[in-house]
Amino acid sequence: MPDTSQYSLSKTRGPANAGHQALLVYILTTFAFSWSFWAPLAIEALFKFKTWHFPGQFFFASFGPLAGGIAASYYLGGSSAVSSWLSSIFCFRFRRELVYLTGAMLMAYLTVAVITTWIVTGEISSLCHLGQTQKLPRMPPIAVLCIWMLTFGLGEESGWRGWLFPTLLRKNSAIRAAGILTAIWMLWHLPAFTFNKNYQEMGWGIIGWVISLFFGAILLGWLFQKSGSIVPLIVWHGAFDLITASDYLPAEVPMAVSAVVVLQGIYLARKAVHRSPCP
Repeated sequence: MPDTSQYSLSKTRGPANAGHQALLVYILTTFAFSWSFWAPLAIEALFKFKTWHFPGQFFFASFGPLAGGIAASYYLGGSSAVSSWLSSIFCFRFRRELVYLTGAMLMAYLTVAVITTWIVTGEISSLCHLGQTQKLPRMPPIAVLCIWMLTFGLGEESGWRGWLFPTLLRKNSAIRAAGILTAIWMLWHLPAFTFNKNYQEMGWGIIGWVISLFFGAILLGWLFQKSGSIVPLIVWHGAFDLITASDYLPAEVPMAVSAVVVLQGIYLARKAVHRSPCP
């Protein structure tokens, strides 16, 4: 992994006094917030009776990790700690190369999506449906991209990478921290498996999904360490969801794009292992 000594420890290594109690506050708040929005949808899907819901309810759950970071920071140091944490992770002062790197990764994913669509269907006209989903009906791709970035991009990355990952790094290697985060991240998704068709249709593909979560956590953790900011991650996450969460592209598209993420994660994991000092 890259040398991050130039960045504040509050960004890349988490709060110095973050212990098990703060982690518990983070996890409980994250799950309680997100599941309070997803639980009614899950109950309705499982038991076939109406519960309370409103437009965009699925997306509001994405702010659970952000709520967890705010709650844990407040627990550690009150409102001043919350303000300090938010100002540190939303930093725009990072190297220009990271903008190019993030853009290059996203262009590569889009290229893989185009090639995969052509191989599977024999044409690429279906790419006009890029980003279209029943969750956001009749919206142009640019609007869908903005919604993904401002919900799951902002909501997830501010918590998972902005608070949990650097906190775990205080006592764990980057790979182990990514593994712990992946387990929590996976459990967080559980209610969505009752009503989200994309998850329900994975079948044995759920194994690949878990693998992609792990190596995606390594990749995004690396990108956060490089930048000391979640801004590039918000863009990455939103664009990735735009490409992979479409209801009208071949199912092979998210699989192929996720495979690229896995390869990136494997490469970074190997570099991290080779740079680690021998016991």
